[in-house]
Amino acid sequence: MTAVKAENYRETEAVLAGWPVKIVSYKAGAVYRVSVHNKEPGAWIVKTAGPTLEEAEAQARKLAEERLSKTRRLS
Repeated sequence: MTAVKAENYRETEAVLAGWPVKIVSYKAGAVYRVSVHNKEPGAWIVKTAGPTLEEAEAQARKLAEERLSKTRRLS
């Protein structure tokens, strides 16, 4: 079994659909992987992969916005 080293690891913060999130991205082999996490409980919202960082991140942001926009806020 061959180990794959993660390259270009990056964490950024953003607000999607009114929710603060952390976006984590890295390259594993020839594939870019992106995950979006809710900052408060730290739960992941979506994980995506793509041939380019831009494509994987755009897909992750879109899916996360769709899911977060359906989330109810309790006050």
